[in-house]
Amino acid sequence: MSINNKKVDVLQGQRWESMPWKKLQVGDIIKVKQDGFFPADLLFLASTNADGVCYIETANLDGETNLKIRKALEKTWDYLTPEKASEFKGEIQCEQPNNSLYTFTGNLLIQKQTLPLSPNQILLRGCSLRNTEYIVGVVLFTGQETKVMMNSMNVPSKRSTLERKLDKLILALFATLFMMCFIGAIGRYVS
Repeated sequence: MSINNKKVDVLQGQRWESMPWKKLQVGDIIKVKQDGFFPADLLFLASTNADGVCYIETANLDGETNLKIRKALEKTWDYLTPEKASEFKGEIQCEQPNNSLYTFTGNLLIQKQTLPLSPNQILLRGCSLRNTEYIVGVVLFTGQETKVMMNSMNVPSKRSTLERKLDKLILALFATLFMMCFIGAIGRYVS
């Protein structure tokens, strides 16, 4: 099963509906359950933990298996149930997609207040939720615009400089041999 066909709960009206990752759009409000992976880069709104924290494992990003703590803004802690989450009316102003895993700048405009956002409120695609029943978040970046995807790169060639030069030399020799055969064949029929 393709990773983008995995299911996640997305807020539709006032209830959670299961939807494949590939159908997520920026601005969707989603619920990620314990031991689940984040399907996109998310703004962390609320957690089942009373103090608005969640624990994430970032082993897929940096290889570290130590759990890291993320803390939602206190103003968003109430958006835990589908009824409350459907009342979320806010605007997120943030940086353009980039490959920096450890930085994030932005603001959340909510209830006529501007609240600064930091990497502490961001849950990156590929990380997994641990020791928390579930969290609610807003999709910030999806697909190729997620930080983890922007960090993936093509595998560099492992061929040495000598091998590349030999390839060119063999092609040149083949072209020369072909031209000699072609000229010889024409010369045979001309005389």
